[in-house]
Amino acid sequence: MTNITERLVRPEHMNAAGALFGGVILAWIDEAAAIAARKLFHTTNFATVAITGGIYFRRPIFLGDLVSLQSTLVRVGRTSIAFQVDINVFDSKDPAPVCSVQEIVFVRKDAQGTPYPHGLSPLLITHTP
Repeated sequence: MTNITERLVRPEHMNAAGALFGGVILAWIDEAAAIAARKLFHTTNFATVAITGGIYFRRPIFLGDLVSLQSTLVRVGRTSIAFQVDINVFDSKDPAPVCSVQEIVFVRKDAQGTPYPHGLSPLLITHTP
């Protein structure tokens, strides 16, 4: 299962060095993966619990760039799911992702906030990291 989210880099997203502010891309990563999780869980009762593997920016993202965030399901647990997120810039001469997150993990919660089995099948995974 893969989900694509796109964002346009606007002036309010820039840092003092003239590139996309790192905190903005981290928020976009969380949002893109949360959208993918929402589509699988069919509820808003879930939480981001971890980002593993770190994040490394290979090159800057600039004003006006069209950023694509590809969230790919890579793990299904009993109450959790995890996505790999790859960030690319449209029309970039470099085909490698600008940055990647190895795993962002979401846990399904019940009304009391306790982890709850989601019932999703590991067969949903179509890509291995």
